[in-house]
Amino acid sequence: MPKETTLDPSLLTSNTSGFAEDRLRAIFASYDPEEGLPHDMPSFPILDLAPDAPSFLAKAGHFSARDMKFIVSHAYLDADPKNPLEVYTELMQRAEKDPTTFPALEMSVARNRLQSKPGQAQQKVDTDKLSRFVAKFPTDKLRLVANQHLQDRLGEFVEPGPVATDLWVGAFFEYSVHRLRKPPQEENINLAELIFFGKGSEEDLADELFAIRDRADWANIETVIMKSLEYLLENGASDQLDPSRLSILLKSILAAYEAAPSAGFLRIIGRITQKTADLMDIPPSVQPLRFIDAFGALGLEGYSETIDDAAFACLDDPRLRALAFRLKAYQEIAPEMREKQDAIEAQIAEATANKQYGALRTLAEEAETTSEGLKAGERLKRQMQDLVELALLGEIESFEAEIASFPYPESEDEELAIVQGGARRAPMPPLGRPEEPNREAEEATAEAPATSVDGTPASLGADEEATTSPAEDGPERDDLADDSQPDMDTKTEELPADSAPLKAESPSMDVEDREFADPGDDTLAEGDPGPMDDADPVIAEAEGDTSEAESQSADTPDAADEDREATAPAIDPACLNALIAKDLLGIAANAAAALEMNGSRWPISHTALKVAAASRFPHRNYGPEAHSFLDMATPALQPRNDISAVLTLGALLRPTIVVSNQTLRASLVDLARGPLGAHLMRVAEAVSKLDYDFPPSPDKLAEISGARLVPQKKRILERLLAWQDTTSGKKSRWPFANQFMHHVVSDAGLIGHAIRDIQAGSKHAASRAQRAIEELGDTSSIQDRSIEYAADVGKPTAGIHPKGLEYLDKQFDEARSLLGAWIRADEQEGSNDQRNDEKLRKTIGNLRTRLGSARDMLDRISGADDLDAAVAGWLRDQADLALEALEGHDKGKFTTLQDALGAEHDLLPAQLHSGLEDPETRLDTWRHVLEDGQVQEPEAAFAAALASGAFETAQRLITRYDIGNTTELKSRAGEFAHHWLAQIEKRDRRLKTLAKVDYAHQQELARRLDWCETARDDLLGLDSGDKIADLPEVPEGVKEIDRISEKIEQAIRDDQVERIQEYRTEANAEDADNLLDKIDDIPLEAAEDRIAQLRDGRSAATMEAELDGLVAAFTPGFVTAASGPDWPRTSEGYKVAFMRDGVLKTEEDRRAPAAALLELFHEVCKSAKSSNAPATKLKALFEELGFEDARVSNVTSLGRPKAWTMRLNGKVVSDGWFLPPSFGSNATSYRLLLIGPDTLPEAIQKALDPEAPTIILVAGIIDMARRHEFAERLRGQAIPALLIDEALIAFAATRRETRARTIFECGLPYGRVEPYTTDPGQIPPEMFFGRDTEMRDILSRTADGCLVYGGRQLGKSALLSHIARTHHSEEDNRIIVRRDVKSLGNSEKTSAIWSHLNGMLSDYGVVRKESRTADDICKDIRGWLVKKPEGRVICLFDETDHFMASETKADYPELGRLKELMEDTGRRFKVVFAGLHNVKRMHRQPNSPLAHLGQPICIGPLNRTQDDKRAAYDLVVEPMRSAGFRFESLQAVEDILAWANYYPSLVQEYAKGLLSTLHGAGSGKGYRLAEDGPLWAIPTDNLFNHRNFQQIETRVREKFHLTLDLDPRYALVAYTLALLNLEGNELKARMIGFTPEELLDHASPVWPESAEQPTQASFDALLDELFELGVIGKIPAPGSERARYCLRSRQVAAMLGSYDDIVRALDDLSKKDPAISYDRGTYRRPYQVPGQDSKSKALAYSPLTDLQIETLLDDADTSSRIVCGLPILGIDKIAPALKRIHEEGQLPIDRKDRQIEFVTTAETKAFTAAISKSKPANGLRVVFHTPASAEEARSVLSWLEKGQSPVLDGHVRPVILLDACEPEMRGLAWRRRDQSVFLRPWASEMVRVHLHAIEATPLDTPDDRRRILAATGGIPSKTVELIDAILQSDDRDGTFAAWESSVDPRRDISSDDLAGVIAAIDDAKEGDYEALDDILQGEFGKDLVTLAPDLVATALLSLWSPEQRIIRKSALGHLVAGAGT
Repeated sequence: MPKETTLDPSLLTSNTSGFAEDRLRAIFASYDPEEGLPHDMPSFPILDLAPDAPSFLAKAGHFSARDMKFIVSHAYLDADPKNPLEVYTELMQRAEKDPTTFPALEMSVARNRLQSKPGQAQQKVDTDKLSRFVAKFPTDKLRLVANQHLQDRLGEFVEPGPVATDLWVGAFFEYSVHRLRKPPQEENINLAELIFFGKGSEEDLADELFAIRDRADWANIETVIMKSLEYLLENGASDQLDPSRLSILLKSILAAYEAAPSAGFLRIIGRITQKTADLMDIPPSVQPLRFIDAFGALGLEGYSETIDDAAFACLDDPRLRALAFRLKAYQEIAPEMREKQDAIEAQIAEATANKQYGALRTLAEEAETTSEGLKAGERLKRQMQDLVELALLGEIESFEAEIASFPYPESEDEELAIVQGGARRAPMPPLGRPEEPNREAEEATAEAPATSVDGTPASLGADEEATTSPAEDGPERDDLADDSQPDMDTKTEELPADSAPLKAESPSMDVEDREFADPGDDTLAEGDPGPMDDADPVIAEAEGDTSEAESQSADTPDAADEDREATAPAIDPACLNALIAKDLLGIAANAAAALEMNGSRWPISHTALKVAAASRFPHRNYGPEAHSFLDMATPALQPRNDISAVLTLGALLRPTIVVSNQTLRASLVDLARGPLGAHLMRVAEAVSKLDYDFPPSPDKLAEISGARLVPQKKRILERLLAWQDTTSGKKSRWPFANQFMHHVVSDAGLIGHAIRDIQAGSKHAASRAQRAIEELGDTSSIQDRSIEYAADVGKPTAGIHPKGLEYLDKQFDEARSLLGAWIRADEQEGSNDQRNDEKLRKTIGNLRTRLGSARDMLDRISGADDLDAAVAGWLRDQADLALEALEGHDKGKFTTLQDALGAEHDLLPAQLHSGLEDPETRLDTWRHVLEDGQVQEPEAAFAAALASGAFETAQRLITRYDIGNTTELKSRAGEFAHHWLAQIEKRDRRLKTLAKVDYAHQQELARRLDWCETARDDLLGLDSGDKIADLPEVPEGVKEIDRISEKIEQAIRDDQVERIQEYRTEANAEDADNLLDKIDDIPLEAAEDRIAQLRDGRSAATMEAELDGLVAAFTPGFVTAASGPDWPRTSEGYKVAFMRDGVLKTEEDRRAPAAALLELFHEVCKSAKSSNAPATKLKALFEELGFEDARVSNVTSLGRPKAWTMRLNGKVVSDGWFLPPSFGSNATSYRLLLIGPDTLPEAIQKALDPEAPTIILVAGIIDMARRHEFAERLRGQAIPALLIDEALIAFAATRRETRARTIFECGLPYGRVEPYTTDPGQIPPEMFFGRDTEMRDILSRTADGCLVYGGRQLGKSALLSHIARTHHSEEDNRIIVRRDVKSLGNSEKTSAIWSHLNGMLSDYGVVRKESRTADDICKDIRGWLVKKPEGRVICLFDETDHFMASETKADYPELGRLKELMEDTGRRFKVVFAGLHNVKRMHRQPNSPLAHLGQPICIGPLNRTQDDKRAAYDLVVEPMRSAGFRFESLQAVEDILAWANYYPSLVQEYAKGLLSTLHGAGSGKGYRLAEDGPLWAIPTDNLFNHRNFQQIETRVREKFHLTLDLDPRYALVAYTLALLNLEGNELKARMIGFTPEELLDHASPVWPESAEQPTQASFDALLDELFELGVIGKIPAPGSERARYCLRSRQVAAMLGSYDDIVRALDDLSKKDPAISYDRGTYRRPYQVPGQDSKSKALAYSPLTDLQIETLLDDADTSSRIVCGLPILGIDKIAPALKRIHEEGQLPIDRKDRQIEFVTTAETKAFTAAISKSKPANGLRVVFHTPASAEEARSVLSWLEKGQSPVLDGHVRPVILLDACEPEMRGLAWRRRDQSVFLRPWASEMVRVHLHAIEATPLDTPDDRRRILAATGGIPSKTVELIDAILQSDDRDGTFAAWESSVDPRRDISSDDLAGVIAAIDDAKEGDYEALDDILQGEFGKDLVTLAPDLVATALLSLWSPEQRIIRKSALGHLVAGAGT
């Protein structure tokens, strides 16, 4: 209640959110967890109280990305799962209405998580895991009882000002749990009504029980049901108890209870059953007494306990009950209002006394309002008193007059008030006055049908009967009631227990599922628009007819007719006449419903029209359709006028004859009203007197009538076969529903098997048919069968959408009816009907006589002139149908009830259907349809259906009206399908492109793609003839896709522009600006590739290239001209032509050389005719064409005149144009054929060799046709050939391009060349493109270019080989040699590099063969360079990774010597080291000689510069052009390069495979070429969709993965990014990037458990390496050195594979052994302990990794540093170890020009002195200080932070050593972890390093390493000690078994109980993490957030990721945990 309530005359009370807040504040301020919350909790408007609650929850992030996707799908949220704020906002909105939303949903999420893989079928529930999952979700995590800190703040609820969001959220979740455990009475009522009182469908009950299951609330189900049941029975509802619902309850519970029920659960069911039985014995309460009690409760007294029927009917009036409801509300607030009135009067008196006149006005207004409210309430009470007295005194007319001024109730609550004593609380509605009724309330109608006290619809209640004229209807109605009621009861008992009227479908149903009308509940009062406001006009109907007692008197027929004439309907009544005359009653019924919903009506009610329409289906005794028809007919038995009555009579005439329904038969006489009814009275009387066992079987009727009739069973079989044939070709939008449906109708399915047995006359046919009916009886049964079928076909996770189940139910409906009819026919046939034939003949004859007479009379007055005539004609037709039925015929006009109601809508234009679906436009649309003649004739409807794509509709029209033909239908369907398939394919491609580059509209795009897939399936079915469907939505769908696509594409373009501007820098400004200018012309994906190039600092330039080259100018134009009659035939003719306009016109300075070339060619041609080949002239000709030193030899005749073969030697030199290797570097000589122009290609076949490059010189001109013949022959035989004729010679003569280029570009395409190669060590120089900058650096005399690194097979070896091959020149004293030295540093010592140098250089005289030592080699090289001042020696070492790693560990002994030699010779001697990732890593070492060898060259993608990109384009275009092919666009070239990541080796791999496909490899067909070449176009659509592409993709992917395999961590990072990309993080994974910290968090869970977890610094270095290798992209943060990382491109994402590939790869990586290659993040340096034997294998190692040492001593960072660690991990050994390593010259940061002084202090004074004393000369002083306490450490750090100049200058480096055993020490380090490093135990990497260092590789097995780490915990000294003991023992297993460490790990790790904590921890992932958190909280009083930092600092944990909810023990942690067990 509000604090101050004022009774407004129109509104007695209202609830406000302010009231709710006050109440909730008061409740939660005093909240006690033990007592819980009160039962009468108010509603909780959480979003009003805490608007930012969704944001709070979104930030908390209790649900994973996968959870979010599941929630959106499972809960049908209209939200983006990637936007948590959207999701939580919608969830909170739902939770406000249903507080159990979160608990129920969380249970579903937990169950989903238990599935190991997405989509996996649910298995037995692990309740422990389920509980742990649920415990981490918002409800349990945030509720008050789980958060003591929130309970401590409950006082905030009573403090002024807003309450904090976290407190409101905690309170809300406490409230949710309270509502879950203690459902309010309303929920109990709903559940009990569903279970026992039949107030909902079986589906509603199932939904409720599933909700209980999802809330895991089975334990409360018994209490809920029992209390609910008792509550309703206490309130007098026992007489409505429906025991048949009990079976439904049991079935539904068992269906919802997925696991096998326990004994206890079954006992609960037993108790519920027993309780129901007990309560059934309670006799029903007497209704009048309930009214008396109710009036007494309202303060209305003095009534007798005897109430007669008339008074009872008055008291049951809904309007009276509404008044009682309002009176009850008034009585509840009246005391408070009186108190307020008294208080106001006191305030007025006080204000008057104090002369506070300003306050009096307000007080007076309040007083007046309160007073008016009290008066209104008392007036209401008097009105109620008067009305009740009138009713009880029997003054019914006066009562009716008084009550007429009050409106009908607006809610069911108002109606229930009087009999429930106001049990349901609700705000009091407005009070109306008798003299001023509330007109708005009168005009509005109830939203649900009124229900009388005894449960009957109000439309059939006593109030109607009381208004019926006793004179006319009384006796007959009494008789009817007396006769019919027992029959009705009997028949009801025979109906199935779960039979119920079908419900109208939601207007939101799918178009495909929509039926035009529904045989549903028909109990809504006519003229009542309330419940239909949002219903589908085609489906939903008004739910009943009320009596017209208030608006008309039904005393005489004239009164009814007068009423019809007085009504002014919104649609011309003449339309109704026409509809009835045409038997379009389905249309009429729906139009009438629309009228009545809008307050208008036709002369005939829609209920009567609906029954008339529904009657037109075959009636086959009782079944679902008959039951539904009865439900529809019942309301129509109370017609509002005569015309409605007689139409209903006509509708019931045939059904009551063919179906024994005594109730309907008895009603017929009463319906025979008015003039038309008089004609049917005798028929009605005869039918009403039919025996219960009438009619006999149809066959018997035919026999008696003498009619010829096919036996009924055979007729039914024919219809079943027709149904089977039709259904087997149907398809819906649900693929698995289609599959199941087709199975059901097949011979193996339930229905198909039954039909087969019926057809075969099997004795099992009846049982088969019955089984099919039962097992497919409803959607629940269908779902059960579909699940069984899914398991049978190996698709256990397949399911059918609820709409799909409804679709199947409708499809099976006709078959179920037919099977039922067949069973009954079979039973009747077997019953051997022995009834009295004579009696039957008499009965039938009587009926036929009366029907015939009535038919004739009706025929005389029939017509369409007026309504009576139209109805008469329709009645005549019904009489005819009844006569046919008496002969055994009862097919019905329509096959099913559904068709009878809705099939006529096929005659309406398809474009009007949407208007009929919308409640706002429904009536206007019907008016347009009927008044404008839009109801089409069948022929017109058929044509319109074909035109619009509604082919199933067209097929129905053919069948129904026998029009059109199926041939035309299939033809039109095929045309439609062909056209729209092409359109949809285009849209599908466009949508997929958008989906690849857009991450903001994924759901929208997915929906449209799904639509395309569904539409494509439908259209393919149409195209193949397998399916006929209605597809008028396809054209509109395509338009909608275009609209959506344009919108999304524009959004993408805008985003692309923003990112281009973001990545624009001074360096790339030109590229960026050009890209912006052309962005709208570049395909979306290509634009993304360019933007990625811009982002990564590579060239994004748009290249221009000649795709056709010179060939386009030569063919076909020049060749065609040369073949023409006007072509010059002599040298003189050419001279003239060179000067004239035309294709031969030549620039003046080239005319003479051109003429000379043609003259020389003609001389060759002439000489060829002689007996000797013109070798000399041929030599001259080829030298003129560009061959150097041409020589012709081995001249041989081909055995025919004018045909010669010979050998041509010579060299062709390219000046930049592309020459294929087969004619260039790979050619030693050429086979030359000289033939005449008339020589056929096949004539030279024997002279051709695929291994020899061939030049075919034609002594004349050959035309295009002959050229095509040569091309097919030469290319088909794989002959590398150059075809030259006179036309090509003339063309070359006229061009300014070099003749050789012209000849080769235009002549090569006729032969077959294969220029691409995939052997990296054998790349011909012609196929090496780009890398000019890299080559210049390598060849230069600078330090640059000494280091080359990159991925495997991505171009390093090719680059070195190319340089050695093309630049080595012994003649010029330029010695460049390459050697693979993979064995160096592995099987060979690094010092063997000098032997390799000897082998590389001794053959060239640079070193002597006997020189083997470094000194000798260096001396020789220096000497050779002195002798040859211009000489150069460049040694290219390939595969140097092992060498580099060994050198690094040994402090670079050989590299140092080589570096010194290079510097001494001014780099005239130069070494180049090429390798993989380790080369770059070595370069980073601060003391590495490599750091002084210049910038390393990374062999990455070929697009770093514009020159690179140009070379990449040429690599794709030029070799392919030489092979005779061209690309359709430059974009195609760009797409190929992007796909291959711009790596030349991958481009060659792709292009080689593409060329193979273009040549027809693997096609099994002969070589055929299109007529349009050369050049032959490569279709862009086939670039990534051709026959061999999958093989190419596999090979390219393998090459790409070679790079990832360099280091398992590369693959791990790449696959982690790929997984994020596929799990809903596309935007970050592909575009905006992750921070290194985020990526490490995501990668940590799959990091190999045996490997050492990376530090952030080492992980950052790993990311940079991957960026340089072209695997990931790098997005610099503006103004920062930090960056974000993403997948480099969509192509890289594709190469990483599918989701399953990625998950499998990550799983494999998590188990993979760590590599032993050098990694500064894990490598600890060994050192010699003073006094230790140098040969000892018990090495000592630095406690710090190289990276940690670099971090501590980094010159760029002068801040103080902290090292924290345990003594057993070497915290006290750091200073001596680093000092010793430095003395050995092995420190990673050692420099020869700098000395490092190490100082160790233990007292503050000594430490400050060491810092402050004079700075070291040319060196660094490192001061290690070990404070005695945390307080001292803080003091020292504070002093340092004040800025000590030696520290700031970089001359002194303070390092504070903190013992992690002390909690305060490690806490200090953790809080300052940005400046701290932590010691860690060894993992497998260092064990392997040590084993290899001491040459103990037999121990380097996964099992031995695991045992070593388990025994030592990775403690360095103990690990070395154990390994040494194993090596000295012959019994390895015994050594392991006897090993006992001297370390007590539990004592040596901490002064507190960390050992106990680690013992309690199991390695946890996801769900276990939260459970572990709770365990620790309970056992130690601290959670993981508190404890984990200590465990990390003490190195007991190797991984802790609170974001990923993962925790992992280190080897030391496992050892400590085991020591305590």
